[in-house]
Amino acid sequence: MPMRSLCAALSMLAAALLAAPAHATGDPPLVPLGAFFANPKAAWEHRISPDGARLAWVAMHNGRATLHFRRLEETVARTVAAPRELRPPWGGSPSFWWNRDGKRLVFLMDRNGDENAHLYTVDLEAAEPMARDLTPLDGARVQFYRVLGNEPDALVIGHNGRIRDRFDLYRLDLATGALAMLAENPGDVCSWSVASTGQVRARFHCRADGGWSMTVPDGARGWRELVRGAYGDEVRLIGHPPGLSYAWALSNRGRRRLALVRLDLRDGSEEQLYEHPSVDIANGLVHEAGWMRFVASWPALQEWRFFDAALQADLEPFLRRPRTVLRILSEDRHLRMITFASRSDRSDEEVFLLNRSTQKLEVLAEPSMGAWREHLATMEAVTFPARDGLTLHALLTLPPGAKGPRPLVLLVHGGPWSRDRWGYDATVQFLANRGYAVLQVNYRGSAELGRDHLLAGVREFGRKMHDDLIDGVRWAVARGIADETKVAIMGASYGGYAALSGLAFTPEVFAAGVDRVGVADMISLRTDMPPYWRPYGGVLSRFYGDPDQPEERRALAERSPLTRVDAIRAPLLVIQGANDVRVRRDHSDRIVAALQARKHDVEYLVFDDEGHGLNRTPNRLAYIRAVERFLARHLGGRDGGE
Repeated sequence: MPMRSLCAALSMLAAALLAAPAHATGDPPLVPLGAFFANPKAAWEHRISPDGARLAWVAMHNGRATLHFRRLEETVARTVAAPRELRPPWGGSPSFWWNRDGKRLVFLMDRNGDENAHLYTVDLEAAEPMARDLTPLDGARVQFYRVLGNEPDALVIGHNGRIRDRFDLYRLDLATGALAMLAENPGDVCSWSVASTGQVRARFHCRADGGWSMTVPDGARGWRELVRGAYGDEVRLIGHPPGLSYAWALSNRGRRRLALVRLDLRDGSEEQLYEHPSVDIANGLVHEAGWMRFVASWPALQEWRFFDAALQADLEPFLRRPRTVLRILSEDRHLRMITFASRSDRSDEEVFLLNRSTQKLEVLAEPSMGAWREHLATMEAVTFPARDGLTLHALLTLPPGAKGPRPLVLLVHGGPWSRDRWGYDATVQFLANRGYAVLQVNYRGSAELGRDHLLAGVREFGRKMHDDLIDGVRWAVARGIADETKVAIMGASYGGYAALSGLAFTPEVFAAGVDRVGVADMISLRTDMPPYWRPYGGVLSRFYGDPDQPEERRALAERSPLTRVDAIRAPLLVIQGANDVRVRRDHSDRIVAALQARKHDVEYLVFDDEGHGLNRTPNRLAYIRAVERFLARHLGGRDGGE
């Protein structure tokens, strides 16, 4: 199956980039599938080197997402061969980093989707720059922590090579690959905070009850507890000023939302600097010298709160643009150059390089979907009440020119501690172009919407979290947006669990389902997790349930789609990475086998060289082409036939 899919994907890649086929009168043109997911013009994540001399970025090259670099004065870029395509690792961190003097690039990459990432370095001044594996640790996973501000050829990384269920901290020499341990994990440390000097400023310990504690150096080569939090409390360190007296943090201790605080590292007290009135602060930026730059939140569209007036003034012309999302990508260490990206709901990113001294602005990358912009759909932020009164935030995207009820795809985000944000989304736009209304619900348990919204999801998977999704469908039907006989549910990871649950627990609602790496068995999700998830066992038990407790194990089984497979009536498309360590292939194998045993309409696509995500462009194309055919067959949307 995977080999046939690969061959089909390679042939369709060429066809996808040709002119779109004819379209029905009144509908927008069919945008080629490859324009969304394999656009040869696509380029992203442009980052200036710390010395301001070079640029590096990722762009499509020979059908692969490939690392590029050049000196600023050069016009021709060089590329770096890597074992796999360069896409952001799990967790939303960058795809690559510069070392301190701008002469090397580093990135994390696994071999086949098993998430045992190694750290690779590229010497840009070599005659033939090649990616070199600096951490050839068999079966271990490497984490990137930071570049050191005072050592050009050193990084701080973590890896679980010593004991698989915990990550120790190391100093890594980029020239030799030598590792020196900075801090040994006693077994319960689930994260570290490291200053640009390489000093370990804090450890966060995960507790069995789902809470946590934070310890800091005691000045005598030991550690002392500074603060602790219960389940639902959060403190996230985002920067360290010089000295040991305080840190910048996002904290919801004693409040309903994550706010920006100055955390005193002597007594654990907090000074609140800014709190958004309705949602969590999502992220912030601290200069390596220790001063605060900005924080951002997402109540509907993006909102900024600046602490750096000069940076605000430089970005203000772009922030004033209506319906725009801005993303700062990089700055040089002297703050003379900055790269940033701008996008809307109908346009992918345009990337700029701004010389802040001269105000010269250079466009580094045009939106790759620019030729199709007028045929793309607008995305609107909407709210509606759940059946128990909780206000739910969602995103609604309607096909251009849509009138009356349309086929609807309920697109469910993963996590569940994540959320859907307003802005360009290739999958959403692809579905809208094929004729589907798309609804994305930030159900209870989703992140960035405050403590109450997050905790409302505790033990509610397959219950109120699922009710929120069904309430979204009912809302869309009641408003004449959706045809209630043509609703599909689609998602990956937790979204895949939601898709399976939709067909198993509410079969009357959905005409079709698309599950990618979705959880079918909640018990095995908990018992078969990777060893390095062990410190998070308390959090998972509090949210989902403890399989070692008989009553909770029964509840996990009851809310597993596999136990209700006989109730599934609608056609199902299942996509799985064979090397997934989060939701193992066994989940998909078992639910597909059960459906096939009763000759149910189920399609199964397995990628032998993928894990929880899809890395290779041919696989991404094969996946979305399968979705296109499947939905057209069962919901009646358009099929590009690519």
